[in-house]
Amino acid sequence: MKFCSNCGKQMNDDERFCQACGADSAAQPQQQAQPTYTYAAPAGQQPTASNNAQNPYGQPVYAAGNQTPQTKPSKLNKMLPVYAIGAVLVALLLVFFFRSVVGSGSLTMKGAVKSYSKAIEAQSGKKMLNATMSRPLIKAIIKGEDMTKKDIIEELDSVYDDSDMKIKIKDIRITDKEKMDKDDVKEFNEGIKDETGVNPHIKKVYQVEVKYKQRYKYSGEDWTDWDKKTDTVYVYKSNGNWYVFPSSIF
Repeated sequence: MKFCSNCGKQMNDDERFCQACGADSAAQPQQQAQPTYTYAAPAGQQPTASNNAQNPYGQPVYAAGNQTPQTKPSKLNKMLPVYAIGAVLVALLLVFFFRSVVGSGSLTMKGAVKSYSKAIEAQSGKKMLNATMSRPLIKAIIKGEDMTKKDIIEELDSVYDDSDMKIKIKDIRITDKEKMDKDDVKEFNEGIKDETGVNPHIKKVYQVEVKYKQRYKYSGEDWTDWDKKTDTVYVYKSNGNWYVFPSSIF
């Protein structure tokens, strides 16, 4: 198969003169047939056929249609990992908010000691409850002593009823700690469960040495100077949070 070099009309191989324009094919070099491609077009436009055209979207797609145009990833797909990371951060913030504001206990041992000191400063039974008693331990006291949560808070508040002293505490540091043996912790849990029917789920217990500064004043008097203090307290971990044991337990 050949084509007229003058007008481009298709000619039979044995023809010398073009039937359309009469040009002599022997006098001029013949052009080879060029493949025709159909290129992917942007949305809303029709595909175009062109010889030796440059495809702005990559490789040509043959007119037979055995390939489909490759689409670009949507902005939403690109943003999905960002949304996922944002969701995780929000969840972590909610956990910290719940534990620090709504829930009881602290995420760290030092945080538990600080919460305990804040409860002493505030002379608040509710804050003391949150700093010293996990939910399972509160449930055990309610069962064992036939009390309500409100009764426990009132009992803690009563410690400060006759006190006219105010206390300030700062620069809290844990300088030493000693872990209680696992068998002793297990025995402690079993003892509370035997008495109340409730397992307090205490996982770890530490005896810690705490150094801090303290000052105080009585009604009508000035604050004293800051004094350096050292005390020993017991801290425990239950349900993922740390607490200072109520002094009445030891």
